[in-house]
Amino acid sequence: MKKLIILLLVIASAISAIHAQCTLPYKSLCAFNNDTTSFVTYNFDTRSTCYVGKTMANVIADLGISVQSYLIIGDDFRTDLYSGIYLHLYPYYKVLQLEDSCIYKNEIAIEWDTPIDQALLDPQIKQTNRHKWTEAMYNLLKDKKIKDIGIVRKR
Repeated sequence: MKKLIILLLVIASAISAIHAQCTLPYKSLCAFNNDTTSFVTYNFDTRSTCYVGKTMANVIADLGISVQSYLIIGDDFRTDLYSGIYLHLYPYYKVLQLEDSCIYKNEIAIEWDTPIDQALLDPQIKQTNRHKWTEAMYNLLKDKKIKDIGIVRKR
């Protein structure tokens, strides 16, 4: 009985520690005087632990700014899987122009808790302008759980 009580206490403290990791409040874009870089850095980098275990739909809802483009991240170990995504607040051509100048603005990197099969995403990617964010892409990815999230500083 004592072992059971100790086990329950350990589990309860572990659960509360996980929830305690996200102590910073979400702040709207208005709180940053519409400075999207500060908004994205604070909410999706400084508060990154708040999104671990949540879904892509949660991230997109909190972003509140239209995602314009994306870049899928390949898995390091298997070529038939995608492990995450970069979300951009600019059209892809603008992202490339900024990267050429070594500027990485408002680029959110997300790693999913389980990689996704390329066969599921590739047809959707080929149907549209390869990097344009669409409602169909959102619907495919909205339930993907987040393993890690942050902003891109360099690639």
